[in-house]
Amino acid sequence: MNKTIFFKGAIALLLVLFGSQYCCFAEKRVEVLIAGEVFHLEVAETSDAFTQGLMRRKHLKSHHGMLFPFKTPQKTYFWMKNCLLPLDILFIKQGKVVNIAEHAQPCLQDPCQVFASSGMVDTVIELNAGISHTLHLKPGSHINTPE
Repeated sequence: MNKTIFFKGAIALLLVLFGSQYCCFAEKRVEVLIAGEVFHLEVAETSDAFTQGLMRRKHLKSHHGMLFPFKTPQKTYFWMKNCLLPLDILFIKQGKVVNIAEHAQPCLQDPCQVFASSGMVDTVIELNAGISHTLHLKPGSHINTPE
């Protein structure tokens, strides 16, 4: 019991001292089937999680990533500002890949390259760079995105 209270207090102190952007990541996680393989994705449900994304991560485990759901289909724009890892960015509409930004490179200072969907999308998934090539993903590939 005391360890739990101590741990929660330590997290609160980190939030006060450094701000939530450096401490915590998306809390909701889902499993998504991509090309027959299970991926464990953090879900960006809040504006802070959307903004933070995978920034400042030094490592991303194999078959892990982040899912960005949109309430309505829209043209989306992503950048790699303060990302430390190269990523594949999958732009998806109704479970089908619209386009992929492969090997999007980290950007530590402005101006940063912008990666855009080539059409309207309702989901974006960020994964370790190279996984799209390894799994032979391309526009039209099916991905079981959560409803």
